[in-house]
Amino acid sequence: MFPSPFPANGCIPARAILYRAIAVITLTFGVAGCLPPRDHAALPEVSDRMTTWATGQWADATTTQLMHGRDTMLGKCTACHSMPSPDHESAKEWPSVMKSMSHKAKLPDTDEAAMLRYILAARETAAP
Repeated sequence: MFPSPFPANGCIPARAILYRAIAVITLTFGVAGCLPPRDHAALPEVSDRMTTWATGQWADATTTQLMHGRDTMLGKCTACHSMPSPDHESAKEWPSVMKSMSHKAKLPDTDEAAMLRYILAARETAAP
């Protein structure tokens, strides 16, 4: 049998209380960093309609770039939270959301651009 870490009088030492408080705070903030967004969605496959829309917005947009954006979102975004649907944010809000999340995930600018182009194309071409 192991000896009790507490004195015979049953009082918990202040140090034990402090260690428990630190553990609770650490777990709380650690879990809070990966909370899911308001929704969970399956991202649509890249379609010809999405590519047509994207090339109308950015002359250098390609199907391959949109596919890379989708694949990057599936691989990176879901590592910390559930996948937001393309209409989770407005077209005006997505650029700042994508910039913030890309920074947190330490993604290169090319990945950020591909993800933004994909999500905007998916949002703008979604069936009503």
